[in-house]
Formats: sequence, C-alpha cells, structure tokens
Amino acid sequence: MSATSGLDLPPRTGFKLVSTLRTALSLESSVRPVEHILALRSITTLTVLVKRGAISEAEIAAAQTFAQARGFDLVHFPGMETAEANRRIQLAEPVYH
Repeated sequence: MSATSGLDLPPRTGFKLVSTLRTALSLESSVRPVEHILALRSITTLTVLVKRGAISEAEIAAAQTFAQARGFDLVHFPGMETAEANRRIQLAEPVYH
C-alpha cells in the first residue's frame, strides 16, 4: 500500500498516517510494524509504503537508489540510522525520521 500526504512543520499529518498504519499492522501478533514500513519525502510530500511481508534488503537498496537519483530523502526503512535522513532537502533538524 502507498499513501502520500502533504509535508507540514511541525510534522502532524504524516505522523498520524504512520501511527494509524503501525496500529493496523500491530493487530497481527506476528508482525513487527517497523519491518513493514518504508517512507520517503520530497520538498512538499511524505510517501509511506507498507508491505505485508518484511521490507527486503533489495527493496531498501532500490529505494535508496530511487531517492538519490530523484532528490528525495528517506524517512524510514528497517534498520535506518538517523545519519541517513535529512540529506538532500535539509531541514534544521531531522524531524522526519
């Protein structure tokens, strides 16, 4: 599933979206929501991708390549470090991570 919302500062809409998705994923007892969500942002939008299965290393690599080639910033993927956020469209603080 893919859902896109406008970017707002301080973050509200995107956080509500991710919170709702986490809650829905948490209803499955065997699911760790953090492993099923990948998010990226442009200068004006936040896009969240949710997958039934865990996001694979190959999918993370594809998202990193996509983001770099098109000027997006990654917000979340399984195992993402804070240093990997807020690289291209820099905000004063990495509030979208």
